[in-house]
Amino acid sequence: MENCIGYCKETATFTLHTAHTSYVFCINELGALEHLYYGARIPSDDLRYIRSKHVYSFTPYADKSHECVSPDVYFQEFPVENCGDFRSCTLSLVGQNGMYGVRMRYESHTVRKGRLPLPDLPHSRGVSAESLEITFISESRDVTVKLHYVVYPAYDVIARYAEIVNSGENAIRLQRATSLALDLYGHEWDLIETFGTYQYERAVIQRTPLKYGKTGSFSHKGAGGHQGNPFMAVCRPEATEESGEVYGFNLIYSGNYENSVEVDALGNTRVLSGISDFAFDWELGAGERFFTPEAIMVYTECGLGGMSRLMHDFVREQIIPPAFAHRHRPVVLNTWEGCYYNVNELKLLSLAEVACRIGTEVLVLDDGWFRSNDEENLGDWGVDCNRFPHGLAWLSDRLHEKGLGFGLWFEPEMVNPKSRLYKEHPDWIVGSGSTRYFSRNQLVLDMGNPAVIDYLFDRISTCLSGVRIEYIKWDMNRYISEAGTSFGSQGTFFHRYILGVYELLRRISERFSETLIETCAGGGGRFDLGMLYYSPQIWASDATDPFLRTAIQLGTSLAYPNSAISSHVTDNVGSGLNGDMQFRYVTASFGAYGYELDVSTLSEEEIGLLLSFTEAQKEGERLVLDGDLYRLINNEKFASWILVSKDKTCAVFSFVQLHYNAMDKTCVVRIKGLNENFLYRSSVDGKEYRGATLMRLGVRIEDLPGNTGKAVQIKFERVNEESDGAR
Repeated sequence: MENCIGYCKETATFTLHTAHTSYVFCINELGALEHLYYGARIPSDDLRYIRSKHVYSFTPYADKSHECVSPDVYFQEFPVENCGDFRSCTLSLVGQNGMYGVRMRYESHTVRKGRLPLPDLPHSRGVSAESLEITFISESRDVTVKLHYVVYPAYDVIARYAEIVNSGENAIRLQRATSLALDLYGHEWDLIETFGTYQYERAVIQRTPLKYGKTGSFSHKGAGGHQGNPFMAVCRPEATEESGEVYGFNLIYSGNYENSVEVDALGNTRVLSGISDFAFDWELGAGERFFTPEAIMVYTECGLGGMSRLMHDFVREQIIPPAFAHRHRPVVLNTWEGCYYNVNELKLLSLAEVACRIGTEVLVLDDGWFRSNDEENLGDWGVDCNRFPHGLAWLSDRLHEKGLGFGLWFEPEMVNPKSRLYKEHPDWIVGSGSTRYFSRNQLVLDMGNPAVIDYLFDRISTCLSGVRIEYIKWDMNRYISEAGTSFGSQGTFFHRYILGVYELLRRISERFSETLIETCAGGGGRFDLGMLYYSPQIWASDATDPFLRTAIQLGTSLAYPNSAISSHVTDNVGSGLNGDMQFRYVTASFGAYGYELDVSTLSEEEIGLLLSFTEAQKEGERLVLDGDLYRLINNEKFASWILVSKDKTCAVFSFVQLHYNAMDKTCVVRIKGLNENFLYRSSVDGKEYRGATLMRLGVRIEDLPGNTGKAVQIKFERVNEESDGAR
């Protein structure tokens, strides 16, 4: 691999190149890293001429002869609080002298092939990467900071994190430690974020022109939450889905986060992303170190769609567990929406008979295998012998005899008061006093306590011992309130909690390495790159109504690939609108596919229909796993998208009509992503169309098959090469 990280000693400048971008910064007169450029790839010229040189009153600077290096004026790679920069900063600490702030100076740097592991935290995997480590040390030499840049040339991605070391003899306290800071020239930018709520996660794509001051999103819930997401983007006002400058950012973290964008008094923009400083007060003893979570960033001139496709490729190749990234995802039948707690051996075997007939491959036993309601036994993890008298191993064997794999639901992070665990270990329960609020009749286990992790790993392993298990659904059904711990300091609780979750996920995924883990958090309350490091797919939302799911999935796709979005066909009508099974299939086929129905009640006609859906999904699965997504329409009336193979020879176009209006019948959908010179055959009418025609003229809604409430899929396959250019 050609070196992508360069350092010019004469200008003290670092240049990080990817295939299409350049990232440049220098060491300035104060020994700090001054950011110069991030954007489309440029030559490795001396860019220091762009530095701000204006003198500003009330703004401190070290030396009047170098007024251009005032900390409050220049662009910084790692701004520190209380050191002359009054903008939002990445690091705030109380030093060994008991005072806020510490001034850091460049000490050295190292360039290496690959990357260093990030202890205890999920991170990009470093395949075909090159990394830069820059060491700073404080004036008193009692604090060391190492900035890490991991460059992925092929993906146009740069990952960043910081390592903070107590180099002195006394304790220091971190009160903010952010992963990424990026300063941008000017403020003619729009901020893009995804918002929502429970059963409508990431469905609201909010685009806000930047203004002076600070804006952004955050979570104090102990998880990313249903309302927001650690992803954000900054784009030019004129940027569209397929053109214009876009910067995309995402944090590989599943706990409390904060994204902020600040326009300063000079009209420039600072982007920050990292752990929230809410209830964060981390003491570092002598010789101890703290690692911030890793953040990724991309730049493209190809609009929001181009940003998404860069992120999708990167997540598939560098975040998702390699063993599952491109492997066939089994079509599952999950028992929850069809049965809820009404499950037992006879019911499961009855479902299995029909599950085989509709082509499903794994039967997932959701909640109800260890209890009959949501008030009991959470945390004990022992099978209900009245419902499953022969045990889970026997049940799994019977399913395998029928050709079905077996999956099981867990909610490891929670506990019911009506449980043995609650009575034996009240000190393991999260709480800040005698009053504790319940959600779903459950409380939260202190995952920052290693004893809790050991217990859960032992219980889950014992539960699955001797069981042929293909699939684990890992749920988390409440936020953390009254956050308090009897283990460790209160200021470290939230971060230690998520580190414990990661540790348990790591141990479970290593113990059951051939078992696919799907994570979930009351639906999509923890949909992030940290979870995807351990699980190749996430249950996107408890809203399975196709009218709601369409917006949820398209919003989620801004940052996350289709293969990560778990979606099922159900008969849910949460929106109050009723789409037919074809509508539900087209929506669910967007991602990792499955069913949640009481299939024992299906008619022969319905069984045949679902089998046809399953077969179609399996046939097109490679596009879900590897294809490029182009979002075509996403509004109140219609939604449309197309998945295109990397070589442009195959594509599946999907269209759903959310609200019918006769005046819209003549609207045209322009298709994207095809090769304009290829000839494609349509699966609907068998006719052949040039790629350029489909992309520039498109297809008319009125000509698509179906009536009101229509949902259509068209497969376009390239006609043999001899026909290309023939007509």
